[in-house]
Amino acid sequence: MNNFFNDIVVKIKKSKTSLHERNLITKIIHRFKLITAQTLGNIFGHICIFLFIADNKYQNSFKVLLKRKIWQIFCKFYDKQNEGLYLVKSKEDQIHYLLNSTETSISEEIFATGNYDKRYFDQTLNLFPFDKIKNKSNIFFDVGANSGTFTLLAAKSGYFNKIVSIEPHLKTFNILRINLLLNNIDFNSDLIKLYNLAIDPIKKKIELEICEHTSGDNRVRIDNNLNKTDLYSENKRKTELIPCEKLQTIVEEVSGDKTGKLCWFWIDVQGAEMRVLQSLKDDIIQNSVFVLEVWEYGLERLGNSIEEIGLILKNHYAFNLNFDHPKYRFDAIDAKDINKYLKNTGIECCDILFIPKSLLDEY
Repeated sequence: MNNFFNDIVVKIKKSKTSLHERNLITKIIHRFKLITAQTLGNIFGHICIFLFIADNKYQNSFKVLLKRKIWQIFCKFYDKQNEGLYLVKSKEDQIHYLLNSTETSISEEIFATGNYDKRYFDQTLNLFPFDKIKNKSNIFFDVGANSGTFTLLAAKSGYFNKIVSIEPHLKTFNILRINLLLNNIDFNSDLIKLYNLAIDPIKKKIELEICEHTSGDNRVRIDNNLNKTDLYSENKRKTELIPCEKLQTIVEEVSGDKTGKLCWFWIDVQGAEMRVLQSLKDDIIQNSVFVLEVWEYGLERLGNSIEEIGLILKNHYAFNLNFDHPKYRFDAIDAKDINKYLKNTGIECCDILFIPKSLLDEY
């Protein structure tokens, strides 16, 4: 296993990164305690040898539950004093991940099931007529990329000519870079472009609320949301000042005036989805594919609403990707009607695919 990480360091040194970046990532790899099942050296470690390779089989719910409990116990007791990164490999996708022991969400889900919400990504690909758009250049934008779970799936899928990953939190961004290298993806290649910043239509710098137990719940804080309800004690969180850019600027930088391009935006920014949409020009919005986490509480805390998302994407069809739960499921509807559908079911948060009507009606 030590040879494996030594190989990763060699890959970093040979990659197209700057000397500063190579030294930074090499330092990160050596800084954290990289523990695998083989090195735990106790009874708990022997259990992990059997369970560390996640099998992504939801039929065996007991096994998934057991993995979740093992992860929670391990993070609480074994690694209580030191944050660590732990290597796992998805048996189905052959993707390597580094998991953060302080994570109670994303890392736990990958440990237990072998991936993080891969079923939503697969459902998106199944719903879209890729065979009809072979002449288009598909560009995938992962906004709120975290440690790169969807960036890796997009890179492995073969459907995208360019992948752009945007993650504001520096430590999480560094894990994203390591995960790419672990899977033989050079993050300075022609395929991948990374940005360590936040997206906002107005601000040049913005406060990021840091969630201690999961990087997946880091939130944008704007001037007026300190007075909003803080159901999850957001107002007590530490903050970091993060540089911002309009998403439109990044779109133009990576795609230029290329004709025939189709932009895919996978956006999970904990309630700031509307602000991300507002940073795009209307012609890009109306002709692009979106997957958004639609979360009523998060949107309202930043002064936005589900109705606003429906209006800005009014020329799209909407598909709920939470297909594995009958209560969540609906067929294609007009995007402007999503709030009514969600209100009728009492659902406060779900992932929705938005496809331009013109694109589907064309075929």
